[in-house]
Amino acid sequence: MKRLMGVAVMVAMMLWASGVHAEARAVPTVLAFQSVLTDDGGNPIADGEVEVTFRITDLAGLAIYEEVQTLEAVDGHVAALVGAGLDASGAPTGGLGAALLDPREALLLEVAVEGLPPLPAMEIASVPYAAWAERALAVQEGAIDSSAIADGAIAFDDLSAALVDRLASELAAGEGSRTLVMREELDDYYRDPASAAHIGVEGGFSFSGANDLQGVLADIDRAMKRRDERVSAEEDAREEATTTLQANIDIETQARVTWDGTLQANIDGESAARVQADLAEAQARSTWDGTLQTNIDGEAALRASADTALQAAIDAEAEARRLADDAINQRINGMDPALNPPELPQFHANAWGSVCASMKNGGGNFSVAANGVNSVRVTFGVAMPHEHYALVVTPLFEQTPNSGNMIYQILDKTAGGYTYVSSGASACFDFIVIAQ
Repeated sequence: MKRLMGVAVMVAMMLWASGVHAEARAVPTVLAFQSVLTDDGGNPIADGEVEVTFRITDLAGLAIYEEVQTLEAVDGHVAALVGAGLDASGAPTGGLGAALLDPREALLLEVAVEGLPPLPAMEIASVPYAAWAERALAVQEGAIDSSAIADGAIAFDDLSAALVDRLASELAAGEGSRTLVMREELDDYYRDPASAAHIGVEGGFSFSGANDLQGVLADIDRAMKRRDERVSAEEDAREEATTTLQANIDIETQARVTWDGTLQANIDGESAARVQADLAEAQARSTWDGTLQTNIDGEAALRASADTALQAAIDAEAEARRLADDAINQRINGMDPALNPPELPQFHANAWGSVCASMKNGGGNFSVAANGVNSVRVTFGVAMPHEHYALVVTPLFEQTPNSGNMIYQILDKTAGGYTYVSSGASACFDFIVIAQ
């Protein structure tokens, strides 16, 4: 954001030349304005055009004049002649009239740059010699006679037609004191170094408020001199800054070389330390691997021994079960009436067999059904003549591991079957029925 710094507003009560020989001048209708535009960091803005709005208000804040000008910023410096701008419609304002700059009323100048909020209004003050205007306001109309008018103060255009005719007559008659410059003498007159002060110019210059050629040239010369001085100062400052920057770069380069050397030394030290650490880690891992392999070999030997013992136990269990099965088969075969007919009472061919986990596991004509927890009901395929029959039950402890001392009962014995209740979780038993 641009900021307006060091504002200078001057009311230039200067006179325009009315002709080559005329000494009388008109009061200019512009105010000279100069300022410096800076950014938020206090640095001059970049060179280029900038739009500025000028507004003149009374003490109540009522705007009585407003214009817009596009100014050229050089190193942040801008200059303008307030009154030489454009109004809202884009037409020239025509300057600040005398009625607008009435010294009997205080006026304020507001300045806004490119649409930014205007700065606090500045009072338009007089330059020191303009204080004489107060005396002019006090002069009564018609009170000034020829004795109060300085020689040369009245321009030719100020003369009445009658006076012009009289002068023409006197000049034609050769009367009176006069100084005439003929047209063919103008070239020699303009070559006179002092003649530039008598050549009038129109106002509206950016760097000059003078109304004669000599004044404008002097202002341009001063502006160019100030610009050359600023350029020279800028070149000196830049050269000094470049020298300082190069010195700082050299110092930074040397410091970085030193830091790089230190960093490389640290890197080398870290690399050597990591190599030593890696060697130590490898040695430790080798030792751990040896210990682990020893433990693995020991565990393998223990597992092989345990597997051998387990296989021996399995083989022994299988042999024991085979012998038990042979014994059962021998017992069953010995009870089979077809192989060994008994004396009365004799083995009942339809009621014998093996039961395990509430399921029929072999034998004669019977069926098995679960009858509650640890209880099964054995039903004969052919009912006994009566409930008075002999029942032989042999629990199979080897088929119910961890059963401990199994306890069993025969309940609800009828001609059609019986109920077997055991203390084990899985009832496995053999049974035979002896009856008439």
